[in-house]
Amino acid sequence: MGGAIAKRVIGVLTNATLFACFSLKIAKTDNRAALRDALEKVRYSGFLSTFAYSPTDHQGTTGETFVPILIKDGKYWPYKKH
Repeated sequence: MGGAIAKRVIGVLTNATLFACFSLKIAKTDNRAALRDALEKVRYSGFLSTFAYSPTDHQGTTGETFVPILIKDGKYWPYKKH
């Protein structure tokens, strides 16, 4: 299970890095307000989901990327509802 979690972490970091790059390209500056506005214009189909942020949606995804997990004996397991 550890390798799957590592891949998810790498995917999240990749998405974040690409979002920052796309936002910088749109904003053409490192001004925080301009970057925030640019971030809200980026639409990106990433590793785990399609992301689109807005002034009222700071999650940017519909939630299909989140799965519940169970930590047991120091290991991560997918949570299965009984």
